[in-house]
Amino acid sequence: MAHATTTLKIAGAVAECSADALDQAITTTAARAGFAVDGHNLEIDGLCQQCQ
Repeated sequence: MAHATTTLKIAGAVAECSADALDQAITTTAARAGFAVDGHNLEIDGLCQQCQ
């Protein structure tokens, strides 16, 4: 995978951020296990500072 984008869904809002380090970790971990990654999804649920 050349680039990954992580979508953060927090308190009803959605924010996207670069996930290059996460993408590399997933690819490396999969390769060590003998897998080729076709794609992946990540969702993080949480509260913004105002909602905490």
